[in-house]
Amino acid sequence: MKLQMLLIDLRELWLTVIIASAIVASPFTARATTFSDADLNEGAGCVGTWHGPSGDVTDLMQLNFDGLGGVTGRIHFLISGEDCLAPIGRGSGYSINADGSGSLILNLSFSGLDMDKDFNCAKLNFSKFSSQKIDIVLERAGHVFDMAAQDDFFNARLDLGDTPHSFTGTCTGQGQF
Repeated sequence: MKLQMLLIDLRELWLTVIIASAIVASPFTARATTFSDADLNEGAGCVGTWHGPSGDVTDLMQLNFDGLGGVTGRIHFLISGEDCLAPIGRGSGYSINADGSGSLILNLSFSGLDMDKDFNCAKLNFSKFSSQKIDIVLERAGHVFDMAAQDDFFNARLDLGDTPHSFTGTCTGQGQF
């Protein structure tokens, strides 16, 4: 009987070692030690919402990251029933810290015809809406990141104080995971 009990105990010990090894080696428990600009190196689809004084405004973005701090793409700024298209212009970029936090600066040039003559998208070029400053946090090695407005999210020519309304959203990589 003692030999049989010993064999059962050894099997249980072996099973415990196998399960513990699988948990430790699991991708769900693995953590990246550091992040960098290189972790953003594909296209990303984003949706963000600005909760403004006149109601919500939606930013739909298609961003292309080069892995070196450069970003291109375009946004659809949905405001007052209009779809104001803006390409991402020169001086735009991003920076990622070792802990996965970072920042994104988007310089925009709005265009779009005002077919119903209620809102001219081009007037956004001469206002505080031409530059968006966004804090980001990477998840899943850069394939997903969350974003929220910095203090001067919409940058006026002169800093007139804190951004009084929040902007938040999420971006998902368009490449393969």
